[in-house]
Order: sequence, then structure tokens, then C-alpha cells
Amino acid sequence: MCIRDSTEILLQALHDDGFEPVFERVDTAEAMRKSLADNVWDAVTCDCAIPHFAVPEALEVLQKSEHDIPFIVVSGVTGEESAIEFMKAGAHDFVMKSSLKGLAPALSREIAAAELRRQHTLAQALLRESESRFRILAAASPVGIFQTDATGGCLYVNERWAQMVGMSPAAALENDWKAAVDPDDRERVLAELDRCTAQNRPFSMEFRLRRPDGGVAWVLGRIEVQAGDTGRIETWIGTFTDVTRLKTTQLQLIERVKEQRCLYLIASLSARTDLAEQDLLRESLPVIAAGFQYPDITCVRIHLEGREFTGETFQDSPWLLASELRIGGALAGRIEVCYRLERPAGAEGPFLAEERTLLDTVARILGRAVESRRRLDALSASEHHLLEAQRIARLGSWTWDIEPDIVTWTRELYR
Repeated sequence: MCIRDSTEILLQALHDDGFEPVFERVDTAEAMRKSLADNVWDAVTCDCAIPHFAVPEALEVLQKSEHDIPFIVVSGVTGEESAIEFMKAGAHDFVMKSSLKGLAPALSREIAAAELRRQHTLAQALLRESESRFRILAAASPVGIFQTDATGGCLYVNERWAQMVGMSPAAALENDWKAAVDPDDRERVLAELDRCTAQNRPFSMEFRLRRPDGGVAWVLGRIEVQAGDTGRIETWIGTFTDVTRLKTTQLQLIERVKEQRCLYLIASLSARTDLAEQDLLRESLPVIAAGFQYPDITCVRIHLEGREFTGETFQDSPWLLASELRIGGALAGRIEVCYRLERPAGAEGPFLAEERTLLDTVARILGRAVESRRRLDALSASEHHLLEAQRIARLGSWTWDIEPDIVTWTRELYR
């Protein structure tokens, strides 16, 4: 998007640097708001020469739109102090009309930076979603809480603990909590409890509870000793947690954490400017594999424009999950994840619905990273050719017309 009087000059400068920009010129706040709402722009350039639509007003429109795209100020007269003020107000860069050669590099740099910010925002949003899910699951966990005196007599139990042992809270207060332990497990539970007491460490063990109606519940019991000033045991504080539901919850949380870590590492690799395109893809292979349920049997392969990147243990498998790899909107390849062994059915073969989302997100991040690198490589190559041409030009040249035996040379040879 262009906010300027001299769009033609700007476009010519971009064309000279190899860009083929798609643009829209606006000169009012309302037109800018409409354009931002109707289109997806990579950047905004703003000319200081528009008196009725000043740079601060344009910046305010962009900021209120919540579009995270570069805002480049272009001016022919603004001094250094004004440029600093524009940057403080939120402009990403400032280019003088007398030096428009700096416009294309500024746009490339800021567009790449905005893309990295979007990738980071995406990873952070997914992380917040995971954390929110964790808080909800933790609050809903079926935990029974109890407190006893030094002899084991109950001082307090919550409703969930009473439900788990099959007693009313009042009845539980009249009984030793150890009476609720299944007789087949009681000996080992008491032996472990004695060891924890002697070594002054917390008790943690999975065992069964036997309810008065004969029902059995597996729980994870955790107990902490509360000692007085003299070191003698005064109370025990413990929890009983239904193991089956907790394990299910733990596995879900572990998978979400693995997925978030995978996205974070992929975004971090994509942000590394020292990694070439092929190195980025190769280093992404183990990171992607680690984000899935069964990393030990997970293989990853990346196809990109006729090239193939695989890990050492890759093998084709019928248990496959794939996602398109697009660069600049065009299909350029795909990422394949497969298991070497059969696993229980999920939402898509043996894969979870969250793993489909993970792979699609990774493909988007890598596609944008490859596109960004290619743009930067093209810009670097263009700058190199220009410098080489200038170097050669300074060497000068000469010609020899053999037939008349005449030699001519340029003035550069005198320098």
C-alpha cells in the first residue's frame, strides 16, 4: 500500500531492484482503513508530502487496524529529528527520496522481520492455549485430600477423598486412612511409608483402594510428613488421585507440550539467518519427529522441488501423515511423517487431530522461512553483482584493431 504523492518514483525504484509490486495508492484515512480491511498487504509506504494526511495519522490508522506489517516513511525534505520522531511513533524505517536504493532492502528486511513476528505470535498463541487447557484439566483432576495425626487417625478429608474410599466424610474421620488400602497392597504400602518416614522423604506410590461395597480404585497416593519443632511427627498430609484419569490427562499434556516445543524450535531454526535453506530443512527433521506421540518410531521426509531430505532411519510406511509445503502460495513439495510400526487408531490413521494441526503449522512456518531466505539470497546476489560491476568498471578497458594496428583505451587506465 502506498500513501504518497509520487507513487511512480517509488515503483520505479522497486522495479529497478527486481521487485514486481502490487500496490494501491490511498490519500485519506478512510481509504487506508478500507484498503487494510479489504486486502492483505506486506507493507505500507508513506510520503511525508501529503499535507492533509500526515504520517502520524497514517501510523495511527495502521496501529488501530492491528495489522503487523512494516510502515516505511519516504520523504524528500524531512530532517533527522522528524525521522526519529516517526520511528518513535512506530514507523519501522525511514528512506529519503534522494536515496531510494535503500527502499528495497528496507522493505525486504522489515517484511522478513514481520513474518518472524507472526511465526512467534502463532507459537505463543498455541502455547497459551496449551497452558489454558492445562489449568482447566488440573482444576478438574479428581484429587482426594486428607490429613491425619501421628497415629493415622483422620483429622480432615475432602468430599472427593470420601467418595474414593466409599465413606462419608464423617465416617472417614472415625477410621485410620490405612484401613481403606486394599489388603493385597497394604503390606507394601506400609513398608514404603516406614522407609519414607525414616529417610524423611515424601511418600509416593500407586496402589489400590478397597471400598466397603467391594469396589476397587487404583490411586496414586502422595503423603508428606509434617514435623514439629522437636522433629517429631505431628501430622500427615496426603492426596489420593485416580491413576487412570490422571495418566490420560498427563499423556495429553505431555503431547501438547511436545507439540509446542516442536513449534518453538522450528520457529527458532527459521529465525536463524546463518542456516542455509537445505540446512534448515535437515535440522528440522529430528525436531518434527520429536513432536509426535511415538518419536522413537517416527520418520520424517521433506520433498522440495525435486529434492528430498530424510533422516538416517527413514523408511516408507503405510502409516503416513503428510502436509503440503507451499512457497509464495505455490505448491513446492510436502512434509511426510510416518510410523515404522503400527499404533492404535487416532483421528487420522494412528495420528491425533492435534498432530495434523502441528504438521500443517510446521509446513507453513518452513514454507515462509524458505521463501524469506530466497528473497534475502536474491537481494544479496543482486548487491554482489552491482559491486562486481563497479569494481570492473574502475579497472578500465582497451581495444586493439589489428589491421590498422591501432590501440585505444578508456580513461580508467590512467587512474
